[in-house]
Amino acid sequence: MIPSIPDTGQRQQSPWIQSAEREDAFALFDPALADSATDSNLLGTAIQIGLKLRRYAETLRFAEALARLQPDDSQIAELVRQLQAAEQDSK
Repeated sequence: MIPSIPDTGQRQQSPWIQSAEREDAFALFDPALADSATDSNLLGTAIQIGLKLRRYAETLRFAEALARLQPDDSQIAELVRQLQAAEQDSK
């Protein structure tokens, strides 16, 4: 017997649609506004989406803004270093 997935009334979306939705969501975050952002959660969301989309240059702006808000966070500092290296590699 093959196990069935319970019908929740929600249909499964293709990965392409999910990717397009992430693109739309990321477009709502303006990298120019990252410098004045003060909401860590919002910056974290922008970073997560940007990483999934592999848009490292734009994501770097958000990571740098988050690092200014949380200067003692070594994980954020490391993320900034990695994004800087990725940006340099892409040039």
